[in-house]
Amino acid sequence: MCDYPGRSAITDCPAAARLRWRHVLPSIWLAAALSALVAPASAATPVAALPASVVTLAPGLHRLGTARHTVFGLHVFDATLWVAGEQWSPTEAHALDVEASRNIPPSRLVNGVIDEMRDIRAADEGQRSTWKQSLNRIVPTLSRGDQLVILCLPNRQTVIFHNGAKTGSVDDPNFGSALFRVWLDPMASRQDIRGALLQR
Repeated sequence: MCDYPGRSAITDCPAAARLRWRHVLPSIWLAAALSALVAPASAATPVAALPASVVTLAPGLHRLGTARHTVFGLHVFDATLWVAGEQWSPTEAHALDVEASRNIPPSRLVNGVIDEMRDIRAADEGQRSTWKQSLNRIVPTLSRGDQLVILCLPNRQTVIFHNGAKTGSVDDPNFGSALFRVWLDPMASRQDIRGALLQR
């Protein structure tokens, strides 16, 4: 039989069939590798609890979805969306929990967020410049295993925590919605992450 891509089957196939499998198998392996790059984090992926400092400000948040962010196959971080209701609502308390799997300098996080805001046309250049300065002051360097929580409150204040300690806040009521659009907007660059976070 020559219909199964196993080692013994290929060995037993005629030369023409073996030649076909030499072309087919790399495609199968490549497709599997590419699907792994965009796959959301498994439901079994351990997710850290929200720090007590976050729960105090926004009691009742529960996990909606978790997604894995990779770059060229390298696991950078897992992100979890926490919401107050059954689904995400920008008018209710919500949080994004980022758990780093490697060291991430703050400039990489901040520049990535601001660039994505520009691409999806969230706010104008002046607002983005102001927000970038604020983020540069309050976003720390992340080391492997660190937890960064971005909490958006109903009063539209956005508070950032690093391993449970508050690092700062942005009081601009337009900032939180623009920031969460980076991950949740229909035009966001990573629709796989958006779908996993929103459970769609």
